Amino acid sequence: MNDRSQPQIRTVMNESGIEVQPRYTAADVEASGGWNMVGEAGEYPFTRGIHKLMYRKQPWTMRQYAGFGNPSETNQRFKYLIANGQTGLNVAFDLPTQIGLDSDDPLAEGEVGRVGMAVDTLRDFEIAFDGIDLNKITVSLTINGAAAILIAMYLAMAEKRGYDVKTLRGTAQNDILKEFVGRGTWIYPVEPSIRLVGDTIEYCAEHAPKYSPVSVCGYHIRESGATPAEEMAYAFCIARAYADDVIRRGLDVDEFAGRLSYNFNIFGNLFEQVCKFRAGRGLWARIMKEEYQAKQPGSMWLRMIAAGGGGGLTFEQPELNIVRGAYYALISALSGTQTMALCSYDEAYTIPTEYSARISLRTMQILIEEMGLTERARRHRQAHRQRRDPGPRIGPGLPDAARHRVGQVSQGRGEPLSQRNRGRTPGRIPSAQRGRRAHPDRVAEQGARRARRRSRAGRAGARGRRREIRGQPDAGHRRGGQGLRQCRRDHQGNDPGLRALPGTDPLLSAPSTIEE
Repeated sequence: MNDRSQPQIRTVMNESGIEVQPRYTAADVEASGGWNMVGEAGEYPFTRGIHKLMYRKQPWTMRQYAGFGNPSETNQRFKYLIANGQTGLNVAFDLPTQIGLDSDDPLAEGEVGRVGMAVDTLRDFEIAFDGIDLNKITVSLTINGAAAILIAMYLAMAEKRGYDVKTLRGTAQNDILKEFVGRGTWIYPVEPSIRLVGDTIEYCAEHAPKYSPVSVCGYHIRESGATPAEEMAYAFCIARAYADDVIRRGLDVDEFAGRLSYNFNIFGNLFEQVCKFRAGRGLWARIMKEEYQAKQPGSMWLRMIAAGGGGGLTFEQPELNIVRGAYYALISALSGTQTMALCSYDEAYTIPTEYSARISLRTMQILIEEMGLTERARRHRQAHRQRRDPGPRIGPGLPDAARHRVGQVSQGRGEPLSQRNRGRTPGRIPSAQRGRRAHPDRVAEQGARRARRRSRAGRAGARGRRREIRGQPDAGHRRGGQGLRQCRRDHQGNDPGLRALPGTDPLLSAPSTIEE
């Protein structure tokens, strides 16, 4: 027999380690739990979405991450984004604010206003949100170690302006456990840190019941090197630790669970990401119903912002990040997110300009207004793949992979705390990142992959350019930002990819509050 008549089918493994079959059928759906584990949108287990009509009733909130310099500059950027159609705010804080330092602290030198807005007093919040209707534009505070203080500042500022905090909506990230696992901007040891999170949940349950005091961040864990299945697993373990702490205080799960939310990443294989969220919604609903005996449907919802994904952006040929961003937005929409945020294409090397932020915002608006993503409650019924690809029988699939990792990480409720104290949790995350580095072609990135094929001299030049870009901003901020501006001009002049962008250039021509 001619060997050509029996072509070899290549093995495909996704990032979570699940083998992807060439085709799926209804039998795969039954083998992975049947249609009962899919259901309809707005019905348990919410696989297809937490609301019955989803985007047909209301599109996702567009909430670009923004904030830099002082509160006045940040206020200008907020108003620019709102004027261009943004429907929510996602506030970035500088590193000193994140770790509880005042701007005049010697340890804050060179970092004030660098990666976010500097906040020292209540007056800073009043300036940052001046002229913004907090009933129409909901605000998400991306803060963790100092979250209790900044939540208090935000609510005090709102009360001072006449808002009723009992009806005020908004979110604080306030996920300190992921700081121990994936980022590092914690202030206090583990046990008092989790007590502070519990304090904010308890306070908001009584005094600000519409406010979401925690957004559990699988996002940063994924950026630290976790697989999509691990991202969901670690996030669910962390959420259970917070829930357990609050329940021990005497609160019923239905008093607070409906205001818990999640922040997840969206870079990578389109189908794997969509499946991750569908499987995750069903798994979280089962955890809340079966383990915590939640009775209210809202307590079982996996409410989320699908954001990013910074880990997928490339420094080389950064204009390709615009294309990536469009696919990330599509993933986010197909995943049934409540809020969407996209990294801007230039975030691989700098703080987003108004020009690049507007491209990301317009990308989301195109999906709503031109691509038909909001015309039906669910845009797809490819349940064979979407249920079976993350299904429990595929080596295992995403639900079983996530459940398996939940068991490994938690070993019982609340165990992420003791795992962190023993140093086990952080050690597991970078191993996945090492796998990506060891097999770069498995998750190939256009532009970056071709850059790796350059001559040794070319690679050395690229590394030198990276060092220049990364080294300049620190010195620039110490000298009032001049170095950062010059760094951008130098980079624009040396990068043919950026020079090729027609019309307004993001680093020179576009209006920006960073530019003088």
